[in-house]
Parts: sequence; structure tokens; C-alpha cells
Amino acid sequence: MGAIAERAAAAKRRRSQKAFFADSPLTFLDLCDSARTIELIRKGLPAASIDYVAGLLSLSRAALLETIKIPASTIERRLRSGEALSAEESDRVSRVAKVVRRAVEAFGDDEQGKAWMTDTISSLGGKTPLSLLDTMEGYELVQTTLSRIEYGVYG
Repeated sequence: MGAIAERAAAAKRRRSQKAFFADSPLTFLDLCDSARTIELIRKGLPAASIDYVAGLLSLSRAALLETIKIPASTIERRLRSGEALSAEESDRVSRVAKVVRRAVEAFGDDEQGKAWMTDTISSLGGKTPLSLLDTMEGYELVQTTLSRIEYGVYG
């Protein structure tokens, strides 16, 4: 087994021991099955989820919103009024959160996994993984790339 595959296996063992999103607006991503997750995303995540995910990546709210194509004015209004995110906004935010968790697991290290999200990756056409998560096609490409990393396939 290669070094990256070993780190991935160790990360999966650690994941089973602790929840990645504990004490956050995204706790349900650790606890719920797919049907319940879909239901909660359709209902709308708390607007505070934006700040939580931006914090995971050490990004400003504005930088995250620009990347996932959500107008800052919309989020500001939702935060002021206590209104939930729309289903589409919730889906984009949850995609980013799930990929961050998967990157941390794949690299076996919080900092390396999070840094990978904002690094340009040649197998992603010189783009950052984060920049592709505004579409489902980009999300799937990033997930495939993480699978390749977990299995030690680089090219």
C-alpha cells in the first residue's frame, strides 16, 4: 500500500472516531443518511453556514461567495433577517463542505487537505478544486480527483 493510501486509510479510521462538523451548522452532514441530508438541504441551511465553511478554508465570506457564485447582498440580507439559504445556495455550500472533509480525509491532515482546496491542480486543468464547486460537474471532477489521490494515482 502506498503512503497516500495508508494516510487515507488512517484518516478513515479517525473519521469514524470523531465528527468533522461537530458543533457546527453542518453537523447533519456527519449524522444523517442521504435522504435526510437532501431534505435538510432543500429546506435551506442556516445562512451562518457560509461563515462556517469560509472559516474552514480560512477565506473571507466574500471570497467564498464569489467562488460559489452567490451574491453577497443576498447573504447579507439572509443573515440580517435570519432567513435560511435557498435550496440551491444550500446545495453549493454543502458541496464545498463535503469536499473539504473529503480532502482532509484523503491527505490525513487538516492543513494539507484544506490547502489543497485552494492550490492549482494540473489534473484539474490548472484550476483550484474550490473554483470548480459551483457546478455539479466540477464537484464530480474534484471528487474523482480525490479518489485518485486516495488510491495513489497522480496522473
